[in-house]
Formats: sequence, structure tokens, C-alpha cells
Amino acid sequence: MNDIAMLQEGLTQIFSDNPIIWGKWLLVFAVVILTIVVRVKFKIDDKFDPSQKLDKKVKKAIDNNHIINATLISSYVDREKNTCRGKYEYEINGEKHTYSAMFTGIYTRRILHLYYEDNPRKVFTNEEYHYYVFRGLPIIILNFSPFIVGALMVWILGLAN
Repeated sequence: MNDIAMLQEGLTQIFSDNPIIWGKWLLVFAVVILTIVVRVKFKIDDKFDPSQKLDKKVKKAIDNNHIINATLISSYVDREKNTCRGKYEYEINGEKHTYSAMFTGIYTRRILHLYYEDNPRKVFTNEEYHYYVFRGLPIIILNFSPFIVGALMVWILGLAN
């Protein structure tokens, strides 16, 4: 019973009986909900996802018929890391070029579809394994953004005494 009384006293100190304090807390919760709604409505998570950007580039290249088929000329398998690398050759305007790609697993593709946006010498593909360097911090900040904004509102409104 003593624990319940301590809990009630703690909540009374945080929220008090003052309607202004209640209004401030209501504003904090509204801002937290609004932050979540903005993230969902404007698809902010997709803008931080590099694979979404690559998929859009590939779709644009396919729509413009900017597709090149490259054939495998050599491959290397790394069984310890469960990856393989392939060296591909493709031809543009009579000139032969090479492209290196890395895949998960131990099998390379015989034919690799390469795409380009405007310049056919700047090719890319979505079929290979893409390693994105340190995307953790932006994703963590994005996922905790409602709580960060809520804590900032609590601090600004002076509710953290």
C-alpha cells in the first residue's frame, strides 16, 4: 500500500492539479503524435533508406530504356565471408568496359543487368550486394525522433523540474 501512495505522490508532483501544467503536457503529447504522423505521411523513413533511392534510379533507367547486359568474364569466391566477386564486360558504342560486382553467396550471375541515368559510362546495378557505410546513427535518430522532440518540448516548457 505504501508503494501506491508513493506512486500517487510522484505523479501528483509531476502533473500537479494546475490546468496550465496539464495543458503543457497535452501539448507535449500532441507534438509527439504529430511527429509520428509527419514521419508516416511524408514517408521520411524512405528518404533515409539508400535501397529506396537505388530502386528509383533503376526504375527511371528502365523507363528510359537505359539497360546494358554485361557478361561474366571472371569470378572469385570467398567461402569464409560467403561472398563472391565477378568481373563483367559490356560494350558501349564499340568500346569494351569492365564492371566489378560483389554478391552474397557463392554463385555469380552469368549476365548482369547494368543501368545508367544520363551517361552510359556511369553504370550501376541493383542486383549486387550493396554495402552502405554507417547508416546507423541517422536511423536511430529517426526512430527516436518523436521521443527526442517530446523531451525537447518538456525542456522548453519547463516541465522537467
